[in-house]
Amino acid sequence: MQPYPFIPEALKQSMHLDTESVAIIGFIQSCSIALGFSLITLLFPKQTALKYWTTSLWLTTVGEAFLGLRAHLPEAFSVMVGNSFFALANVLMVLGVARHVRQSTPLWKPFIIAVLMMSGFALYFFIWPDIVVRIQLFSLGTITWDIWIIWLLLKYGPIDARLSCRLAAGAFGLDTLNFIIRLVLPISVSSDQDILFTGTYLAFSHIVSIIVMLTICFALLLLIFEKLMVDLRKQAHTD
Repeated sequence: MQPYPFIPEALKQSMHLDTESVAIIGFIQSCSIALGFSLITLLFPKQTALKYWTTSLWLTTVGEAFLGLRAHLPEAFSVMVGNSFFALANVLMVLGVARHVRQSTPLWKPFIIAVLMMSGFALYFFIWPDIVVRIQLFSLGTITWDIWIIWLLLKYGPIDARLSCRLAAGAFGLDTLNFIIRLVLPISVSSDQDILFTGTYLAFSHIVSIIVMLTICFALLLLIFEKLMVDLRKQAHTD
């Protein structure tokens, strides 16, 4: 059974996707989204969750920059530092969602997943170099954070703001599904273990991630806007 069976065979043979180009596109998108969220944060400075998410998006942008510039940086520096930014971005995303649904989540809980993931990266980069295992470790870490976020949204989402919480949970569910599929993707491993040359399937998965990330960002904005609408209704009722 092949992943992404909906891609016509003729298209598979004709399209030429490479992860380096996709990484550059991802960086441009991440930078644009992070800038947009920064402007919205200036408009709503009291929304603490929004600050977490904005910082998370900027950390993702830095991680994308390390991926896009990998050919011009020392490999160990690019892999370890770049993925550390991705891990921290996910930690802040979890903390932001927890703050939005008014749940106290200690920093160490999501951070321990980041430590475990980066320890695995170090092990399979310096001791037993294996890019396939590193891709799977990253996927497992992302799946764990996504499921955590979905659980927070569905279990603790305010009753009067359940619609936005369910939509956001659906967006993170799409991200979870994409990374589950990535766990079983056939990956073309180059002799130098370079993630920028790992085949069309992984490049296509990165494109899906870019689209899903945009969906998640819209869902995060829905969370904020519905919360503001609920607050306004409460104030109007009080007045």
